[in-house]
Amino acid sequence: MQIKNFKHRKGGVSNSITMGTQETLTSDTTQGLAIEMFLIGVLIIMALHHFGLFSLRLKDVAALNFGLLCLFTAMAMLTTGELLLTRAFPNFNWEWVVKLNFITNYIRLAAFALFISLTFSHFAKISFAKAIAAGSFTMSIFVILTEARVNSHTLIVFIIMLVAVVIYMIYVMIRAYTNKHEGAGYAIWGTITLCLAALNDVLVDAHLLNTPNLSHIGTFVFIFSQSFMLSLRSSKSFLAVEKLSTRLLSLDTIKNEFLKASGHQLNTPLEVIVKNVGAQKGYLILRKENRWKIEIEATMGGRSSRLLNDFYFETDMKFAGEYAFSHKVVLQTIETKESVLLYNAEKNLFYENDPYVKANHALSIVCMPLMNKGTLAGIIYLENNAKIAAFDDETQSLLDLLSSQTASLIDNALMYRELAELNAGLEEKVKERTAEVMVQKEEIEAQRDEIEKSNAFLQQTLSELSVKNRDLTDSINYSKRIQESILPSDEYIKELFPNSFVYFKPRDVLSGDFYWFEQVFASNKSGGAKSEIVIAAAIDCTGHGVPGALMSIIANDLLNYAVHELGLSSPAEILNALQDGIKTKLKQKDRKSSQDGLDIAIICYQRSKNIVQFAGAKNPIIIVHDGNAQIIEGDRLSIGGLNQLKSKQIQNFTNHTFSVHSGDRIYLLTDGVFDQFGGENERKFGRNRFIEMVQHMYPQNFETQ
Repeated sequence: MQIKNFKHRKGGVSNSITMGTQETLTSDTTQGLAIEMFLIGVLIIMALHHFGLFSLRLKDVAALNFGLLCLFTAMAMLTTGELLLTRAFPNFNWEWVVKLNFITNYIRLAAFALFISLTFSHFAKISFAKAIAAGSFTMSIFVILTEARVNSHTLIVFIIMLVAVVIYMIYVMIRAYTNKHEGAGYAIWGTITLCLAALNDVLVDAHLLNTPNLSHIGTFVFIFSQSFMLSLRSSKSFLAVEKLSTRLLSLDTIKNEFLKASGHQLNTPLEVIVKNVGAQKGYLILRKENRWKIEIEATMGGRSSRLLNDFYFETDMKFAGEYAFSHKVVLQTIETKESVLLYNAEKNLFYENDPYVKANHALSIVCMPLMNKGTLAGIIYLENNAKIAAFDDETQSLLDLLSSQTASLIDNALMYRELAELNAGLEEKVKERTAEVMVQKEEIEAQRDEIEKSNAFLQQTLSELSVKNRDLTDSINYSKRIQESILPSDEYIKELFPNSFVYFKPRDVLSGDFYWFEQVFASNKSGGAKSEIVIAAAIDCTGHGVPGALMSIIANDLLNYAVHELGLSSPAEILNALQDGIKTKLKQKDRKSSQDGLDIAIICYQRSKNIVQFAGAKNPIIIVHDGNAQIIEGDRLSIGGLNQLKSKQIQNFTNHTFSVHSGDRIYLLTDGVFDQFGGENERKFGRNRFIEMVQHMYPQNFETQ
């Protein structure tokens, strides 16, 4: 037997020749064909399934890559093993069989790297997977453009890329597994099996091993493990949705039960709340003139309650004994008129030294103010020391929703109790003065008429207040539209700064913070062509709500005046003009004048020279260059307010000039970002955390940030 092959780097006979009877050889071949056709069918079905998932949710790029991995593995099996491609098409060009073998291996390697990187995105750098994909694409083009005697030498390149991908992806999955990422263990098991099978096939193709091709079996194991992982995630996601749906129905039931409890018993609202939020005990505390009275105690999940008719306390007294609760929490609610929610009072820095918390090992506490027509009428205090976080944000949201209704029910109950006491007194007088029964009847009827008149008056007043409240709400919402209309549009901002983003989240409907962008063309001193200058500013006006919104409109008009009317393009000059404008607009002459003002960070960017000028009134800017953040502070001087009265000398603002380079990031912000409270310990976000965040986000584009 003589075989010649001058178009492959290892042409000739690569494996031993099997000899035997026709039945034996046909049986072995048929069995191999059946296995490969079965696996190819499974892989194609899985590929179509994941392509369908991707079409339903285009953000799930991992599903697309997993489908590509399945598809190209099936295609690779057509060019190896039993060579199903040439069996189906006997005249198929041999050169293209070799090329398809290399191309499918490169593409499924890229799909594998992208799939693992996207699945465990918190532990892998997508840039590595993209580099592998780019290399695979390049090598695929090279294979297409060259003959087998040339491109067959690229096998060593594929082996190097495969080893790099295997090492890095196993490292990523081990990190995910050690961090208890869901499904990481199954992914490691399937990936190692796939990699060993792929390595076997590479060595077989290199004629270094004489074993069967195993990549199809390895891929089948890998797909099975990934499918199990995805099924596990889907199952847990479904359970989470089911749990949230059950919780929503439960909250709706609680709301309906509470609204039905509209009787005249003072303890009914507290019993319903304690029963349904999982509290061990609760107190209803009402204001009686200048003192606070513990009106009702409810315990044991709302199954019992009792009136405490003679238990008063002052705001400076210490609680002890049977009716003890956290004095500090109650006082905090009284002072702020806001709810207090503690997941673990013992671990809360503000309350951990409270005597009651330390003595009773208090855990979950929620304290809700009862507001009646803008006045603090009472407090509901709930406690559960059996577990941490017995009350959550949903509990607080429900209590906030029921706050006004609770106050109304309690007010009605108190009024009913007063009327009941009055009726009891009248009945006693009727018994004592039988002779004056008719007179008493007339008096009672007169009192009833008076009560009905009062009730009618109250109903009319309530109706008027409802109309006023609706009008006020409509006015505020319309004011919001007016305020938003002065803000630059997203399209205009993208036109000035294509690589930019604006994150604007006002605390109230109306805001004292706003942002300002403008483009001007300034003349050069040399008399040449005008240069483009783009101006951007982040402004924090004093006050919130309506006062803050009014200040923002004034500040916006003054900025437009300084730039368009005065023709200023220097940040410091603009701030000086803004200082004079605020002083004039608000007539700030002495301490009796309005002390409103604003803090601002403003930059002027000269695009042709890549030069930025910055000036700030209290507010800084942050520049990130090559991943390193730097804060440039503004002047320790606000616009307006008491700054006008501290010195008779004119205080000018300072310009900071610096060059910027491609890839630099500049962040303008107000102090609302630094002062945002959050986390388990309710601490401020602060400058350091913000700097760490922007440094961490540096490699990401602005849309991702």
